[in-house]
Amino acid sequence: ASGVGVSGDRIVIGAGRATYLGFVGFAAIFEREAGQWTYSADLIGSDSVPGDQFGSRFSMSGDRLAVGAYLANGGAGAVYVFRNHRGEWVEEAKISSTDPALRGFGNVISLDGDYLAVGPANIFRRNGRRWLEQANLTSPQGVYSFGGSLFITGRQLFVGARVSENDFWVLYFYERFGQAWMLSQRLMAADSSPSSGYGGILGRSLRYLVAGGAL
Repeated sequence: ASGVGVSGDRIVIGAGRATYLGFVGFAAIFEREAGQWTYSADLIGSDSVPGDQFGSRFSMSGDRLAVGAYLANGGAGAVYVFRNHRGEWVEEAKISSTDPALRGFGNVISLDGDYLAVGPANIFRRNGRRWLEQANLTSPQGVYSFGGSLFITGRQLFVGARVSENDFWVLYFYERFGQAWMLSQRLMAADSSPSSGYGGILGRSLRYLVAGGAL
């Protein structure tokens, strides 16, 4: 499995690495009913082919699931959005980057309600069944790997990046005002070190943001 995620009474298991065996990757969904977890569906992109890495990245919010295929479209990448409609999962949209030079679109994903953040820092907003790009945030000066991690929640967006001069991870905190996303704060752990991986993995519980990484 490429990853496991839990959202309410649903579990998602990504199998993007199945493509290494010549199979199309997929995302398997299990649902809890009466205290038991049962298989619900295998999701595959409508035009996915082996090697796309479909299912290697995903993010669920409510009845929608965004699945990345960062090697689709000849390496440019894509994100597929699925919606649970009356118990059936249907493909709602395929999203591609508006930047023709970008590679690996869909390698980092965060979905929250009607907003979808895709690395490096593209923000899409749902309008009916269409997902329209609302913002394309540019990397602050002096950093690289901008958008190496993302977490969007409500009007807030956290973007992980590395500081090039010493390889530290930092977090950039953006807030949405109307339709505009504005940089609000730069965050760094007090004991952060180049090997700590701080900011490489993001998660949230209630009013707290968790930023961590592998040593």
